[in-house]
Amino acid sequence: MQRALNSLRPLHTDTPQRQRPRCLAVAVEAACRLLAAAAGPEALERPHPLPPSSRVLVFAGGPITRGPGSIPLDLVDGADRPGMSAKDTLAVVTEAREHCAALARMAASLGVGIDVMLGGELAANVPLLSLLCKHSAGGELWGHARW
Repeated sequence: MQRALNSLRPLHTDTPQRQRPRCLAVAVEAACRLLAAAAGPEALERPHPLPPSSRVLVFAGGPITRGPGSIPLDLVDGADRPGMSAKDTLAVVTEAREHCAALARMAASLGVGIDVMLGGELAANVPLLSLLCKHSAGGELWGHARW
């Protein structure tokens, strides 16, 4: 685990913040699984194996843009996606919601709250992130906006 933590590096890119890859759901799942591993081999099979104050803290600068739980940016912004039917749009959104709900259930079964702190001025798909927080074991969604 120490090797994995030491491998984390800041992102150096010219890509605008809006389009930067954010695999938030994958990161949350990894954090939950690391906590479960620390609790022992059967942690995912026992209810609430971790201390009640266990938390996963997520600091995000925008919406999930890659991997499970992601929704195309134009849909996050409320725009129609050319070439995508309403049925396909609903399927993408439903899949993202179901994935985040499953993550929240995993966290709740471990007794872990997921707290998400949003920074910056980007649309972050608050309904999806609040689902992740509310259905974990007492998570919170915090936002910051410039005045």
